[in-house]
Amino acid sequence: MYSKSPYRLLSSLPLIAVMCLALLQPVHAEGATSANKRFDLHYDVQWGSTKLGTAIAQWQFDEASYSFEGTVATGGTLSYFYEFEGSNSLTGEIIDNSYRPSQFTSQSVFDDETYTIDMSWPKGIRMPIFTVEPEVETDKVHPLRRATLRDVVDPYTAMLMGLQDLEINATCEGKYRVFDGRRRSELLLKDFGTTMLEADQDGAFEGEVHICGSASRLIGGHELDSRFDPDEALDFEKVKIYVGRPDGETLMPVRIEMTNFIGAITVRLNMQASSFH
Repeated sequence: MYSKSPYRLLSSLPLIAVMCLALLQPVHAEGATSANKRFDLHYDVQWGSTKLGTAIAQWQFDEASYSFEGTVATGGTLSYFYEFEGSNSLTGEIIDNSYRPSQFTSQSVFDDETYTIDMSWPKGIRMPIFTVEPEVETDKVHPLRRATLRDVVDPYTAMLMGLQDLEINATCEGKYRVFDGRRRSELLLKDFGTTMLEADQDGAFEGEVHICGSASRLIGGHELDSRFDPDEALDFEKVKIYVGRPDGETLMPVRIEMTNFIGAITVRLNMQASSFH
């Protein structure tokens, strides 16, 4: 029986799509994305031939700022068994060609219960200020030391930083300090080289891609009964991100493959439903 907490369910079937939103980021060939760019990205989430849901990521980039609006919802056969909706928003600054978050909010609804996160990075302060509802039950999670929150970014900015490093260094290798308002982790990326990706269904991307393995080392805040073991060796084969240039110049994930206890989950950029401005 699954727990009702969406943070427990992140490793289970109903909320697989939520994990995808943090991976759906665009980065321009010059590093930080060029000014006055907008991307409306639609991703289909499937388990084999079964549709699990849809993730939508809308990105806007100006000369000195970036913003994100993302939604995810169960769909297809899965919606008969589980109903989940989630939304996330982010604003940030681009300073010296680097991404710095300013405000991050998240809201999810599962079993008629609402979970929210509100986090901000005031200027001159190296730790975020955040509130969560409902409040964290500290006796049910691993300790989260305040000192570990120094210089953290949200999951979306972390992936922007990773793709920027890929553009500049031609490799996925990297480590990023991430905090989502409840859990502190280290996002690590491993390089698996390049390949030619074939469109395996209508509307899927086809072309050259860079393959990045993704794994997280949990630092604190995750539930005591979660499936994650902080001492377990990292497995970069479980989450592979295929990064291409669907508009001809901008790096962004075009396919994500995840393997867990229920099998293989595939997230595909729907080229027909997406737009690049």
